[in-house]
Amino acid sequence: MAIVPMLPWCTDCCGNDMTLQEGHTAHATAEEAETEAKAMIGVYEEFARTAAALPVVAGRKSKRESFAGADVTYTIEAMMGDRRALQVGLEDVSSTVLDGVG
Repeated sequence: MAIVPMLPWCTDCCGNDMTLQEGHTAHATAEEAETEAKAMIGVYEEFARTAAALPVVAGRKSKRESFAGADVTYTIEAMMGDRRALQVGLEDVSSTVLDGVG
């Protein structure tokens, strides 16, 4: 399995979204990308709960909420005192296969 980290850590604030952890990798197959994204959401969730004492909900964004270039977006979100969710981690999965990876 070839994993090419493209952006291992990112603080992003655009519009109403604020992401504390965002991962980007390139994989030889769409299946590898999906597996890695799900694994990393688990890592983010475990870190948020155990190291940051932050209760989060892991899930999958709707197609409308997903990144425009992604096939699917997985996130962890924390509930705020005003009853809104704060996206604190995400993984976008794209089925685009890059030449030379693998």
